[in-house]
Amino acid sequence: MKSNFIWVEGELVSEEHAPQDIFAPARSNHNMLFADITCIETAFGPAIFRLEDHLEQFLEATRSMGYPVYYSVEDLCDTVHRTLTFNRVRTGNIRPAVCWQTGTTAQSEPPVFAIATWEWPYSVARQPETAAHSISLNQGIPDNVALFVVQDGRIFTPPSTRFGNKVTRDSIITLARDLGYTVVEQPLTPPQVYQAGEVFISETITEIKAVREVDSHPIGEGAPGPVTQALQSALHDTLQGYGRRSQEWLDWVWCSFVGL
Repeated sequence: MKSNFIWVEGELVSEEHAPQDIFAPARSNHNMLFADITCIETAFGPAIFRLEDHLEQFLEATRSMGYPVYYSVEDLCDTVHRTLTFNRVRTGNIRPAVCWQTGTTAQSEPPVFAIATWEWPYSVARQPETAAHSISLNQGIPDNVALFVVQDGRIFTPPSTRFGNKVTRDSIITLARDLGYTVVEQPLTPPQVYQAGEVFISETITEIKAVREVDSHPIGEGAPGPVTQALQSALHDTLQGYGRRSQEWLDWVWCSFVGL
């Protein structure tokens, strides 16, 4: 990772001089709430996936913790564009974060808002045959992960109010319905998942991954099934600017701002 600049409360500061290590999810003396957003180089220039929606989700999560928010979505969108172009990032991650000292409250000390951007290779759906992996229902599904089960041509997913996966989960559901699949939101039991023809998960950065086994129960053929591959392809096309939802969901970066 190259050294770059981080926006911290209205100022761009070098990474080594930032008061918080925004690249680390946790530190001994700080707590942090953050979101990860994807920026991808397309044939039409770099673009950000559902920037406003991700920032709205991030601010909603911040407010839910009782911390005041002094920035609007529009303010943060502008800041993301300027930070990306200043750091000359065309493909990579964007991380808005709010940091606070351990033991403090919103009343005793306001949190610090920061935005980091850094280069990161894009790999969604490039090698679907190698993407299948294992998950465990017994250990629980992380907040930034949404679970999908395919059975008899229909897609089932548990209802979710988690901030961490809301935007990406909604995107997958929308793309699935665009492709003609029926998506049913309902609680799932472990046997329903174990007996599924396909299982896949969505995450903020990796987007869609096929699951080959759940709690040591093999799923399907142990490789991405046709529904999973169709959605991987649909999302890949969307992120590259060729999809049905591309114009709606992609926010083109102001490359001309620094002559990129």
